[in-house]
Amino acid sequence: MHVETRATRSRRTKFLQNGIKLFGGDRFLKLGSKQPYGSPELTPPEAVYETCVVQLRHLGDVQIHVYDINLRSKTVSENFIAAQLADLRLSDSVAHNASPHMNDALRQVQSHELHNVRSQDFAQTRVGKQKRKHIYYFCGGAFQAVPSPDHWKLCAYLCTEMNRRGHPTTVSIVSYPLAPNTPATTSLDMCTRLYYEILPSTRPSSPDSTGLSPESHELAHGLSRVSTKYSIPDEEIILAGDSSGGNVVLSTLQHVLSTDASARAPSQLLLISPAVDLRKASPEKAKMDQHAPIVSLAASESAASTWLKSCNGSPHDPRFSPLLGDLRSIADAETRVHCIIAGHDVLAPEAQALKQRCVEEDVAGCWLEWEGMMHDFPLAFAYAGGKAMPEAQEALVWVLDVLTGKKAH
Repeated sequence: MHVETRATRSRRTKFLQNGIKLFGGDRFLKLGSKQPYGSPELTPPEAVYETCVVQLRHLGDVQIHVYDINLRSKTVSENFIAAQLADLRLSDSVAHNASPHMNDALRQVQSHELHNVRSQDFAQTRVGKQKRKHIYYFCGGAFQAVPSPDHWKLCAYLCTEMNRRGHPTTVSIVSYPLAPNTPATTSLDMCTRLYYEILPSTRPSSPDSTGLSPESHELAHGLSRVSTKYSIPDEEIILAGDSSGGNVVLSTLQHVLSTDASARAPSQLLLISPAVDLRKASPEKAKMDQHAPIVSLAASESAASTWLKSCNGSPHDPRFSPLLGDLRSIADAETRVHCIIAGHDVLAPEAQALKQRCVEEDVAGCWLEWEGMMHDFPLAFAYAGGKAMPEAQEALVWVLDVLTGKKAH
């Protein structure tokens, strides 16, 4: 595990965070109206379409809306195209055996028809060189709110910058069911079913021994019929989530890997200010509440209570408090776990505890601890045209370095 600690804070960041706290940080938390049962339908903000396209997708018979964000073809720069061509280094023999799709793509570039070339085309032409990356992002929102415009901007930014760096990437926002109208157990079970669509695998011969819920048992018997069109074999799957979304995605990963030895695993898991312990607040949390600009201890406990009450769940159940769950299976699967911890966040103590457990279980990954920063601060990267909180942009550069392997794990 690689741990990096930063303590610098710009004047602008101090001013912004102090202002948020002064005016009551929880007032800025917009949960909106209660969402109906099932996966909410989302409306991407206009800003996303400046550089990306969004397409709604459903995987198999799982009724969860997945919104795929891909780079717009016209945003592919000549430098990016040149980098792809230089990286291919096709010999005459390879070119001779190349598919018509590859040759067509190459001819388009050679004739400078850049407006017709999609970044996806080049992902497919990188013969044996690099897998396409697919990030499935679970947005936070107190287990109750749909993704905010900041979430959409973050995912569009990751898509754009990953592709700009020469790593063909799709980022998908997972609209998992929300409390209080959908029980947490139902939501998590649907996420489990979605997991097997994203990462199809050979199921165990005796699904009753896996400890999965009845709905997942049904899936176990029919998984062999799952079409691989929903998960490209050469894709590198990365799971990610912030705040309550970090709870849901980590819980789902733990549940699958700890109950199914045959399950495939994602290559990486990215967490930002995750809520991983829904038990009664610790003294450390109470102390941190004095400094947190946004998401007070009261707001955090209210969110946890809503999630648990939706299904009469116990905060001591690892499905709801993944800090208590199995991390050894994640280590054995060689999934790298990365996390950003904000110093002035009531969720920081539990994230620190998760880091310690990862150390004990030999879970590889990169961790960034930034003292004095507020909950979910990387989502503020676009505030005031990116000038309000420079640390947020620096944190996203760190994320890009980690996900592309630039930083050692």
